[in-house]
Amino acid sequence: MNLKTRMQTDLTGKVALVTGASRGLGAYYAKILSDNGAHVIVTGRASSEQQLNEVVKEIVSNGNSASPLILDMADFNSFTSKIALVVEQFSHIDILVNNAGISVDKALFDITEHDWDLHMDTNLKGLFFLSQVVARQMKQQDGYSSIINIAALNGQKVRKNCLPFAVSKAGVIHLTKTMAYELINHKIKVNAIVLGLFPSEVVEAFLANDPSAKAYLNRIPAKRSGQFADLDGPLLLLASDASNYMYGSTINVDGGFSTDIFMDLDIKNAY
Repeated sequence: MNLKTRMQTDLTGKVALVTGASRGLGAYYAKILSDNGAHVIVTGRASSEQQLNEVVKEIVSNGNSASPLILDMADFNSFTSKIALVVEQFSHIDILVNNAGISVDKALFDITEHDWDLHMDTNLKGLFFLSQVVARQMKQQDGYSSIINIAALNGQKVRKNCLPFAVSKAGVIHLTKTMAYELINHKIKVNAIVLGLFPSEVVEAFLANDPSAKAYLNRIPAKRSGQFADLDGPLLLLASDASNYMYGSTINVDGGFSTDIFMDLDIKNAY
């Protein structure tokens, strides 16, 4: 028998909403989804309106489709009305990428209640309640829908000075599994991409200026930080019909960093 395999990553006709899309990874996710046929709604806070418009302008200039939406992940009460506006205009939402997040590094004894609440509200609480509103719409639609949560390696492994961030991202990972289990009967896929070391203003400053950066990179089996293009495959897999049998999965994109706690040791001399 002649079997033919093909990846169904064409997103033509799909509507995708990406949070925290005014720059960095969020803007990149929006561009990749639009390059593959989706109309992408790029969201961010009011303070990022100009940047959102620039992202939309770039996507449109490449012959693709996008529109901006002001959405504050800490303004939970606005989610219902904001998503209603999207549905009124486009009639459906097929893909939600929960990318928006915050990370402030502080030592344990310096963490304040404000620091804690800021991380939990943005990274976990806002993510859940936005997903809840979007899932209410998705369950009324035909076919498969996809919620993609952006988690982080710090939610799986421990490092110093990032306790609220790490706890919030660990929550995202478990929330992904629990939501997937509850929504599977509605053909709503909930999965997560777990990021290792990827470019951001903080990461780039660390790599350029911190004397320990070389040693840190050397601990990663791939011996380098991630590049945006490394996320194309995982993102399109989870956004498309190619992942219609995936629910509650976490895909680590980390250069192998999470594979082995002994990876930086000479195993021959470890015993």
